[in-house]
Amino acid sequence: MKSFTSLNRHLTIHRLDIRMKATVDTYFDAWIGAVIRNNLLFATAKTQLQKLDTNLFQYCTRFPLAVNHLLYKELKEGFPPPFYLFVSTGQNPAKITYLHANQELTFTLILIGNVTRYFNDFIQAIRLMCRKGFGVDSKPFMLVDIREVSAMNENRLLATETEDLTDKLIYPVRFGDFLNKQTESKDSVQVLFESPVCLVKPKRKTETAGFQEKSNAFPSFYQLVRTAAYRLEKLHALYAMPDEPDDFLASHESIDSFIEQAARLQLEKADIQKTYLLSSQRTNRNENRIPLSGYMGEMVFRGNSKPYLPLLKFMEWLGVGHELSYGFGKFSVR
Repeated sequence: MKSFTSLNRHLTIHRLDIRMKATVDTYFDAWIGAVIRNNLLFATAKTQLQKLDTNLFQYCTRFPLAVNHLLYKELKEGFPPPFYLFVSTGQNPAKITYLHANQELTFTLILIGNVTRYFNDFIQAIRLMCRKGFGVDSKPFMLVDIREVSAMNENRLLATETEDLTDKLIYPVRFGDFLNKQTESKDSVQVLFESPVCLVKPKRKTETAGFQEKSNAFPSFYQLVRTAAYRLEKLHALYAMPDEPDDFLASHESIDSFIEQAARLQLEKADIQKTYLLSSQRTNRNENRIPLSGYMGEMVFRGNSKPYLPLLKFMEWLGVGHELSYGFGKFSVR
């Protein structure tokens, strides 16, 4: 019987790092991840795909699974999109509320599966997004550059504000590559929540508390691994092997045994804080904005984390938890 990790080894992603610069002093009255997300979605809806009678937004929101797939009912009304973005400035993104003229802002866009073939269309959407502007009163930004980044942090220039430099990506990042890497056996692992991480589903409709809520929503190593494994499995089914429902069934039957030992790690240190944020203003300014919250900070767990390091190192690129479309869920392990 194949293991959970080998059954999900085919998921492939590409990383694009985007640098843009404020042209004037710019004020943000919302979480910066939500600002970028909403502007990017608007721009993808305005980006027509060549040779296809659709735009980039419509392509990304097409449901890829057949009716007979086991995930069809669960995900039909809401499924993870084939991209993920997070702010990568080296500072706490929750504190970005103001940029001076000529100050740079960097974010990362992860493209998942076949959507990668339209990376040039994403570049066009990013240019449109910069011209449309950000912040209060939509101040235009200048696109500095877009670079492709490898799993080893190699990078190459893809585009500038006015020039496209290549028609292909050369640094695929595959989950299977992480499985082949040798990792040292350590007795502790540090987890950094670089953007707010929310492992509890917001606005629960039922009165029965879920597993994570019963632990007072405090993020544990087990919950981190569990959330990462289920996200990987769904993304793999959607964007790596959508026509192989038997592989998903085998994966789902093996997931519990894979994550079970993660419960053995014990918390050694926690320096985390709940962060409360707001989404950006909607078109109708009379509507209430969406409240966002999650933990940021550092946790250290003691125990054998080696079986889970390939999964967690790969999922650093894809985030975990809820509100991922707003740039939540970015973490790293050391």
